[in-house]
Amino acid sequence: MATNDQLNTGNIPLPVAHGGTGLASTTANSILYSSSTSVIADLPTGNNGVIITNGSGVPSVSSTLPNNVQIKNLVMGANSAVSVNASAPANSLQVTSAGYRKQAIQPTWKIGTAGLSNVTGNATVYQILFETVLIDNASGYSAATGIYTVPVTGNYLIMCRLEWTGLTASFTQLDWRIRQSGSNDTYQFLFKPSTILTAAGKLIMTGSKILRVVAGGTGTLKILTTGVGSTKTISIGAESFFAGYLLS
Repeated sequence: MATNDQLNTGNIPLPVAHGGTGLASTTANSILYSSSTSVIADLPTGNNGVIITNGSGVPSVSSTLPNNVQIKNLVMGANSAVSVNASAPANSLQVTSAGYRKQAIQPTWKIGTAGLSNVTGNATVYQILFETVLIDNASGYSAATGIYTVPVTGNYLIMCRLEWTGLTASFTQLDWRIRQSGSNDTYQFLFKPSTILTAAGKLIMTGSKILRVVAGGTGTLKILTTGVGSTKTISIGAESFFAGYLLS
């Protein structure tokens, strides 16, 4: 036998230096790894876990992945459905097996009204105070001010539908605007009511615009009329709404 070779009798663990583990026993389903130079350690596993390493490269078993891990071409679940951050907030991003994407907390709002009476006078700018919250998953709308505050910077599709009532041919101008705070990026629609007015004095208009809005920025819907005299006669019907959605 060569110098420094050892014969394992079955009672003494064979050292690492001689091709052994240095361990007298191991735990079922555990993984052996080198915890330091020439030292073999037993790493217990857990149910439904993955092996991860900390900032020093020490392995452990966890049910969650550490930060800054990139996963490419990921397929999860027997039906290839993927759910990201499914515990808190609930299902913030889901991709179903059919390929549909669902984003439960993507800033989305639609605010309606049961009808607003006598909302504006002659040449008076009025900020519409929609009071019925239909959708607002980011809780950005204030019914008291009629203002929506965006929670995250991005490109937003802003939409509105206005049902005007109480109009007459004497009205010389109607003006409505989608506007964000601190910016001249505004969607404005200006027209003469008498050219498109129905016999019942009713008019329904829709519009939309993509706006770049920074986090904390606000969006509003305002109207203005001229030629109505001193009496406030225009009303906003129940088919009206103010809505928006984060695109990117």
